Parts: sequence; C-alpha cells; structure tokens
Amino acid sequence: MKIGARVLILALVAGILLISCMGTVQARDFIIQPAYGIDAGPVQDASKEISFFELTPRAMIVFTALSISPILMNLIDLLLALKLFVYLGYRKIDEAVIFYNNNRRLIHEVIAGNPGISFSTLNAMTGIKKGVLQYHLHILELKMKIVKYDASISSGYFENNGRWNNLEKSIFISLRNFTTRKILKAISASPDSITRKEVAEMVGITGPSVTWHTNRLVMDGIISISRNGRDSRISISPDAAGIIRAVLGFFQRPLAGEWGEVSLDG
Repeated sequence: MKIGARVLILALVAGILLISCMGTVQARDFIIQPAYGIDAGPVQDASKEISFFELTPRAMIVFTALSISPILMNLIDLLLALKLFVYLGYRKIDEAVIFYNNNRRLIHEVIAGNPGISFSTLNAMTGIKKGVLQYHLHILELKMKIVKYDASISSGYFENNGRWNNLEKSIFISLRNFTTRKILKAISASPDSITRKEVAEMVGITGPSVTWHTNRLVMDGIISISRNGRDSRISISPDAAGIIRAVLGFFQRPLAGEWGEVSLDG
C-alpha cells in the first residue's frame, strides 16, 4: 500500500475517534401527549427476550463491541467499509488481468477474428492442448468475454460484443462446414429455387446427404423448402440472403494468421 493511502486511512481513523470522544448534547426533559386529547391507553410490550447465542454473528460482534466501548462501533464500521472497498477493488483487478495469460489472450484474439470457429479448428490454430483450451474457454465464458452458440449443425464460439444475432451466428457456423458451404453456394447461385436432385448433382453428394444438411439449415431459418406435389424447391430465406452474400467471400480463403494456415472445418 502506498504511503499516501496509509496516511489517508490513519487520518480517517483519527477523525472517527475524535468525533466519538466528543460530548453529546444533553436534551431537556419533555413530555409526549396524544394529540387531540386521545387517550392512548397502556402500551403493550410485544418484545421477546432472546439469549446472546440466538443473535446473528454480526449482532454478537456489535453487542460485544458496545459492551466494551461505544467507540469500537466506529472501528467496526470502518473495517466493514474497507472490506467492501477491498472486495470491489479485487473484482476490478480480476477483470483487468484476465488477458495477462498468454493462452487466454491468444484464444480471445482468434475467436474475435474468426466468428463461429469450432473447438477443433480453434485447437488447430492455437496449438493449445485440448484440456488447457477447454479450461481457458470456460474462464472466458464465465467472464462473458466470449459466447458459445449451438446451431443445428454444430457449435461455434463468438466474441461477446453483441454484434451478431442468432441467425448470423447460425450462418457463420454453417458456412464453416465444407459440405454445407457448397450447398449454400449452389442454392444461392440459383435465380429462384433449386431441387434437391440439382443440389446433389452440383455438390457431388447423395440425395440423403443433401436432405440431412438442408433439414438443419431449415431449422436455423437459413433456407426454406416449398413442396409442389412430389417436387421440393429449396431457396435461401430472405433474411439470410444478404448475410450469406456479405460473409461468403470470407470463407473462400483458409483461416490464416500468425499461428499458421489452417483449413476450414470439413
């Protein structure tokens, strides 16, 4: 503790002791009577005596201090105030030093630069062991620096800055899956809508695989499927179309940085 702070605390304690030692003003005797001549009648005492050991721990301390000297109460109030100050100061420092850890700082930087990143890709980019990575992710989530979002197809991590809504988070996570990204590109390339068979031919996967991916995209509100008899037409949802166009270019390149180049989730 710095000298200035010590002097301030000593001066505060001395001031409290001085005020405590000052004589109190003696009040003259006075009589209280009911207004308008109302007879109040005898007052019934509804209080109940309890033993010392039935008091709360705080009340025991206060009672003991008053029994010894009323001046001690001022010291107790001062200590309680200092305890609160120290606690709040610790909380402030705790928030300030969260990024002093190199691993946590690295994890946060990678997540901030790669919204929706999966655990496996985060592990590959940072090179941090899985157990250590899970621990630091947990700390960052507790401190509300990052959030984990569970989309229908997978989960991803985002910086907790309120920038992305749930639909945008789902799109980021979906575009990180190689097959889903190809499906969304195929659907986006169609001027109106596209059939499941056409998607399968363009992407090079089977019909059931297209169904598996598209069902999850429907649950997240990214695409819509309309049926006309036996034909099903797939199209991008109006709310998702602009978001996909805005971020799709980002996913045309591998994730790269000072940690080395890593492929997108496959």
